[in-house]
Amino acid sequence: MKQESVSPNRFNSCVADSADDLLGGDMRKKAMGVLFELCFVNYPNQWLKKSAIWDVLGKYQHTDKRLTYFGNLNDKHRAGMRLGNALVAFAFDKRILGGIQLAVDTSKVKSTQWKYRFDKP
Repeated sequence: MKQESVSPNRFNSCVADSADDLLGGDMRKKAMGVLFELCFVNYPNQWLKKSAIWDVLGKYQHTDKRLTYFGNLNDKHRAGMRLGNALVAFAFDKRILGGIQLAVDTSKVKSTQWKYRFDKP
């Protein structure tokens, strides 16, 4: 019987995951990395409302399975909460993923009026 070889890094959480790997690793970080890149490509160096980020997500979710982390976009409340939490609550503000940095303008009292910017530092 032929024995299947397994990469020694396959189960090592200290080794970076492949960007295309949908199994294991931090799925939120993978999804956010893709979202950072897509928002930068579509709206480079511009302040965006959450609705513009939502539009980018809707445009690309069917072509990049990593974006399924955000859930079914038809359930706007649940998917919107997941996107909002990922943008702000999980410390992605000022974070750099794939060479792109997110900045969040929280100067408005209501979080629905906050703006987001994806830049290459």
